[in-house]
Amino acid sequence: ASLQMSAVLATEGQYEPAQAPLQWVIKNGEPENQGVARLRLADLQMQLNQKDAALQTLSTSVEKFEAAFAAKKSDIYMVSGELDQAKTALNEALAEAKKASPANMLAVDALESKLKLLPQ
Repeated sequence: ASLQMSAVLATEGQYEPAQAPLQWVIKNGEPENQGVARLRLADLQMQLNQKDAALQTLSTSVEKFEAAFAAKKSDIYMVSGELDQAKTALNEALAEAKKASPANMLAVDALESKLKLLPQ
């Protein structure tokens, strides 16, 4: 319910109030929901130009979300023009995606394609 409430508020452009339900899930929810909540919270924080807060939100490891968190960090760095950090985060995401059992080849392909777009 909290994830849905946040989604409705965010769809309405209410980014500040949309954070509270996600923060509740991060503190009280099941681990798989905490991972989703952290990804969504980082998106909201970026909408509010809170880059450092978004990176901090993604700094706590959640099992099975390592690749998604690293990929989201790369997006944050790309938007900020920090291409070296974006490349590092993408490489981390790619390594995590390849470690998954079984490896999600669609995610691996997408991350490899994204990595090729960055200057070498």
